Amino acid sequence: SGSMKLTLIATGAGGEESRESIDITVRSGAPSSTETPASSASTGIIETFIATATTVSPGGGSTICYVLREPATLTMQPASGDLGTDLKKCVLVRPKATTKYTLTARAGGRSDS
Repeated sequence: SGSMKLTLIATGAGGEESRESIDITVRSGAPSSTETPASSASTGIIETFIATATTVSPGGGSTICYVLREPATLTMQPASGDLGTDLKKCVLVRPKATTKYTLTARAGGRSDS
């Protein structure tokens, strides 16, 4: 279990900044019946995959964060830069149109998306 604070900073056309922060608590163990697991496999590599905003105004952005259960090789489609090897990471995305992001993790011959 653990927690992380996410802050999304948006800059308007006139240079004004708007900040929004959320606290995310990551719990270990089986999800409750109201939660959807990242993978149907109980040994999924991806523990959490979440965005700070699911609707973004034109020119705006959202922060996508993930938490892995173990080290893995990661790709996100559409590509959003080098994800590195961190078990927890947040990436700022600025989609120009409706976009579905998919995180894929590969470790030990297994794959989780």
